[in-house]
Amino acid sequence: MKRVTANASHFDAIKNFGDRFDEHGNLQSLEFLKHYYFDNPYADLHIYLDDSDEIVGTMGIEEIPYRYKGEKGNFFFGSNWFAATALAGASTYRLWTERNRRSCLSFGGTDAAHNFFRGAKWTYFEGFQILVRSINSAAKLNSQAGTILSQLGRNIETSRHAQDDAISNFAKGFSGGFYSTAESLKYRYNSNLSYISYKWINIIEAGKIVGLAIFNCGPNEVVLSYCDGIDPVAVAGGVLKGFAQVLGDYSDLSDMKIRIGSCSPEMIDVWKQANFKASAQRTFAMNKPIIGLTGPDSLSIDSWNVALDVGDNCLRDRYFR
Repeated sequence: MKRVTANASHFDAIKNFGDRFDEHGNLQSLEFLKHYYFDNPYADLHIYLDDSDEIVGTMGIEEIPYRYKGEKGNFFFGSNWFAATALAGASTYRLWTERNRRSCLSFGGTDAAHNFFRGAKWTYFEGFQILVRSINSAAKLNSQAGTILSQLGRNIETSRHAQDDAISNFAKGFSGGFYSTAESLKYRYNSNLSYISYKWINIIEAGKIVGLAIFNCGPNEVVLSYCDGIDPVAVAGGVLKGFAQVLGDYSDLSDMKIRIGSCSPEMIDVWKQANFKASAQRTFAMNKPIIGLTGPDSLSIDSWNVALDVGDNCLRDRYFR
């Protein structure tokens, strides 16, 4: 069995393997593979071949920079971990963790994967909620956001952020977050992609940019991909107004849903005031938690700011243009 770092020339073989194992359809999409793996300076898709050069295992590994209480580091996010044999499964796992020298992150994943992680003594963190609401009027959402913010004593506005604009160096109101470099942020949520639509929104208060929100705008669903800012209330309000702004680009909202994921209790409280309902929870698992992130409440107590569109999450066909 041999390992190869995949490129576009392997697409047909990857697609055939994906037809057997990948129910989400990512391995069957060349545009996804190009953006997330083949052309990505932060991620690779590794394939394992048997003696007949047939694919028997895949493992995608993305290096995600994070910041946490002034410290910087990298998590290694695993994706598209599939194996046709036990040997391929063990080999792909060893590659991902490099025998536990890497700090690895799972966010979501199959029951089979999590059974494996628990057996390997990974640490689990709860508290990440997914919230959803239906929407049929961008103007009503904007008005509702304004009312909520007024009651909280805040006056938040939004504006478009172009892909080539510099990212404002606003004060960080959260202890930790992912995609902590401008380069990784601009690559992962590139607004010029042909197959998926990302829209960037500045969050403004008193004439100053105090935050940033990025939205994944699919045909029938818009999801908050990323957000950051000076404090949870400013960000949460800016996200609501940002949703209203990007939804204004749609001609028909009759079958539209908007989705948020977060582990920030303060932001979740604001969004629930805007009629978002908790629909599910998502689990983090880490093989080597960073110092200070030690228990199931650490994500919320220590003010981590994590949105839903991390790794290959939300890179699914329902979000494709």
